Amino acid sequence: MTAEDDVVRRELLFAVVGLGPAALVLIGATDPFTAWPVGVAAALLTCLTVAAADRLPGWRVVLPLATFAVVSVGFLVFRYPLPAGVVGVAMIGLNAGWALNRLVFGVVRPVPAPRLARESA
Repeated sequence: MTAEDDVVRRELLFAVVGLGPAALVLIGATDPFTAWPVGVAAALLTCLTVAAADRLPGWRVVLPLATFAVVSVGFLVFRYPLPAGVVGVAMIGLNAGWALNRLVFGVVRPVPAPRLARESA
């Protein structure tokens, strides 16, 4: 098993495991499908920031900030308190974006060299 295999397996596992709490949140949601734009935004933002973090070491800070930005926009758009559907869909988007990035850069294409270097460090 290579370092690239370790990265792909571990990060896909984390993304799949993260879907469990999202599903539990969505169980209590009345209409989660009205919040689909938040899920799409979370998936795209996560996929882009994780891809950047794989290549540029300084961008490892961007992922938490981007997540905070998505949550902040959710507060502004849907007002406080956030409906459970918004939170659950955002969590699904976050995990889907993470998994999509690792599928593209790990299964379809090779894991970026800076990410592998960080793995072996």
